[in-house]
Amino acid sequence: MQIIRGTVVGFEHFNRTTASELTNYVLEELKRIEKEFKKNAEIEKEETNFLKQQIAQLNQDKIKLQQHSLILENRVLEVENEVGFQDTPGYHK
Repeated sequence: MQIIRGTVVGFEHFNRTTASELTNYVLEELKRIEKEFKKNAEIEKEETNFLKQQIAQLNQDKIKLQQHSLILENRVLEVENEVGFQDTPGYHK
């Protein structure tokens, strides 16, 4: 009977030690994953801000190109009027 009690006590100690080790491992992994997640979230935030800035710049460039296109179109019309350009049949702008 004494041998069985000793064996049971040994198993209990082993189980507690193993459970404690597993708990510590899980907690450490959780901390590592949380840290990695925060790092990745910050990188994503920076990339999103960078892309937003690029989109804003592209929109500004598009507006400038549209403005320049209108100015050039008006200048072409002015020059055509000055030289007496007439719209010829079959010619399409």
